[in-house]
Amino acid sequence: MPEYFRVNYIEQRDVFVDGVKMGRTNRRIEIGGGTYAISMGVPNDYRPQWQLATIIDTLPDEPLIVTFEKI
Repeated sequence: MPEYFRVNYIEQRDVFVDGVKMGRTNRRIEIGGGTYAISMGVPNDYRPQWQLATIIDTLPDEPLIVTFEKI
């Protein structure tokens, strides 16, 4: 069953899941349920550098929100 998440960030950036490019910030991304390491690659001008997120029980209109902060 598909699950959904969105990375909130002040700029448009690539989003990586377990090191694989999966989409862009501020847009809904569809993925299989599970636990993943989420990051935005280089430049490393954000924190935290990555987040471990368990993505389960989401809906297209209610994705898991992962937020990074610019430094």
